[in-house]
Amino acid sequence: TMVIVAHLVGTRYFPSGFESLEHLGNYGVRFFFVISGFLITTLLLKELSTTGTVSLKRFYVRRSLRILPACYLYIGVISVAALAGLITLYPGDLFHSWTYTMNYHNIPLSVPHGRANGWYLNHLWSLSVEEQFYLLWPATVLMLRPRKALKFAGAVILAVPIIRALMWYSMHATAPLDVITTALGRQFEAVSDALATGCVLAGSYNWLGTRSRYQAFLRSPYFVAVLIVGGLLPTLIYLKSVFLFFVVSQSCLNVTIAMCVERCVRYPNGVIGAVLNSTPCTAVGVLSYSLYLWQEVFLNRYHQSGIFAFPVNLTCTVCCALGSYYLVERRFLALKTRFEVKVVH
Repeated sequence: TMVIVAHLVGTRYFPSGFESLEHLGNYGVRFFFVISGFLITTLLLKELSTTGTVSLKRFYVRRSLRILPACYLYIGVISVAALAGLITLYPGDLFHSWTYTMNYHNIPLSVPHGRANGWYLNHLWSLSVEEQFYLLWPATVLMLRPRKALKFAGAVILAVPIIRALMWYSMHATAPLDVITTALGRQFEAVSDALATGCVLAGSYNWLGTRSRYQAFLRSPYFVAVLIVGGLLPTLIYLKSVFLFFVVSQSCLNVTIAMCVERCVRYPNGVIGAVLNSTPCTAVGVLSYSLYLWQEVFLNRYHQSGIFAFPVNLTCTVCCALGSYYLVERRFLALKTRFEVKVVH
């Protein structure tokens, strides 16, 4: 929802005055990474507890059936549209999309039509980060075992801000600012601390449950301060220093998101739980992957007419997402269940 709202901003007929909401896209993807690290690690730890090992084959098959069919359908449609001359892509877009290396395909926004031509496959950078995480983390947990793997994830959280600082200074003399910020916000070595934060949350979840003062704070009304500080501080720092935003604020945002995730999972009752478990929210959750894939075509502020105008663009997004889910996703999800690990409670 955050990404969709961010991409709606600037499209034709979308209400003006909401320009600041464009930054929600960064928050949305960060939530996605932290939740992914938390969920995947929880599943891996449960499998280890039940079977004593992690089946990499089963894991990769499950992830492939979940991710690849719907995504490759989308990339295929975009490829055909490009070959037919209906849209124009930036050189290298298709290669990096098919190989899940889009997060290393830095398009200079200053080149002619750089934003417009690079838009259709631009969002696949986050799925590329996710695929790279899938390749590395389960094997790390299997080889190091949980305790050492989680210590390694903690070291990643501490090391990545330093890596971002080194990237900033090493690139500053040779690359334009838009390329630098794209690299700092997308390349795996620069964003993996968000995933690692979710991993550490999963590994320490039971221990955190025993910290009475911390849990009392999570349940208290004062927790809203976390949302205010975590939401506003990165923006304020960005206005002051882009360097500090990437080096410091992203780490603060990861911790804030992890605390929000823990609170929602541990205390699902109340207003927030009622909203998140409501029918509209769960419906969006079911369609979230297809919505994320197809919104990029229609929520394109660089084209202002026809299907790119609000609310037609949002309607087209939902229709394509429904088609993708029912015709592709659901069929492969049924196959995916064959490779699930049976967890004994």
